[in-house]
Amino acid sequence: MDMVLVDEIGPMEMSSRKPSAEVSSLFQKSKGQIVATFKQGSHYPMIDKSLDDPTTTLLTITRDNRGVLLSQLTEIVDSSLKTRGVRIH
Repeated sequence: MDMVLVDEIGPMEMSSRKPSAEVSSLFQKSKGQIVATFKQGSHYPMIDKSLDDPTTTLLTITRDNRGVLLSQLTEIVDSSLKTRGVRIH
């Protein structure tokens, strides 16, 4: 896959064995880009490791910036897909 979207990685998903294993596997094995949301302040090993990766972009969503952030995220995703040769219509 070129891109995987995950909304939202949270305590419920990470406290259950199967969903937690699936999220971990996704972060370890994915060759494409991962766009994921998670609760600010959450600490999960695979997310913490991803945040240390220099290719990771972290966007913090607040009530004040969520409208602007959508266009910023769209630009990041479009640019990444174009770089990978994916045609966007």
